[in-house]
Amino acid sequence: MGSAFSWGNFRYFFYLTPILILLAILLFYNFFNQKKYYKVLTFGGKFNDLLGNFSLNKKLIKLVLLLLALLFLIIAIARPGFGQLQEKVKQEGRDLFVAIDISRSMLSNDVSPNRLEFAKKKIMDLINYLNTERVGLMIFASSALIQSPLTSDYQVFKSFLYSLDADTVSSGSTDISQALEKSISIFENSPSKKTKLLFILTDGEDFSQNLENIKNKIVSNSIHVITMGIGTLEGGPVPLISEKGIPEGHQKDERGNIVISTLNEKVLRDIATKSGGIYLRATKDDTDVKKIKKYIERFESEQYEDRSFMLQDEKYYYFAFISLLLLILEWLL
Repeated sequence: MGSAFSWGNFRYFFYLTPILILLAILLFYNFFNQKKYYKVLTFGGKFNDLLGNFSLNKKLIKLVLLLLALLFLIIAIARPGFGQLQEKVKQEGRDLFVAIDISRSMLSNDVSPNRLEFAKKKIMDLINYLNTERVGLMIFASSALIQSPLTSDYQVFKSFLYSLDADTVSSGSTDISQALEKSISIFENSPSKKTKLLFILTDGEDFSQNLENIKNKIVSNSIHVITMGIGTLEGGPVPLISEKGIPEGHQKDERGNIVISTLNEKVLRDIATKSGGIYLRATKDDTDVKKIKKYIERFESEQYEDRSFMLQDEKYYYFAFISLLLLILEWLL
């Protein structure tokens, strides 16, 4: 605990104090006017008995007590504090790793503005629905890379997500097994975890060599995979982007024909089904995200960390108590 003085709501003190000063000026102005009339009515104080129990000194004391009571009340409202207190909060939730495909086919614009940006929006929608889950971010194409470790700080997660764009896109093809294998290594570091969730967003164009073996490992490690298909069954061409970010036509096959990238739901559905997860095709609205949230909530929450917060050690109640005593004293006089 420190000794520094601070205000919880200084703006109240800043705005109310001038009002109190103005009120004090008006009340004292009124008091001194009454004092003049008092002298006139009592002929300079020689006939005080004419006004009975009226006393200028008593009225002045009551006025000062009232103004002091209001001052202490304003201070209490501004919530003064002396030092800080450390408070620990236990957090519970589930661990969810998000894996987003950054292969070249994710630049196809069969969904607007393109598959990559559409997938990012879906992730953002899901994050906005979550409360206390820890989330991590992984990107993959021909290999997988951790962008953000598991965190409960959603702003940090979003900053990593925002950074993904066309410049991030890999020239390699999609290898979903890389994302699955990377998730196994991540969750192996927490063997006691009851809930292990992986959320994969991809168009499903997979060129894995050992996908079946990896799927078996996913099952044996109790990792539940949620897969979301990004794109359409009709598909779209894959644009080629130069190093300067300038479009250079579309990807073509060996015969010179434009390659059409289509959504492969079978692969994604198989992965989800085998792991006990769910598959969803991305929708324009948030019905898909709501289903994912509902699925996540089926799993048991676990305590994952104690977070420490430094809170202001507020002493406003002392000032509020003094204000109350002064008001009572003013009323009794």
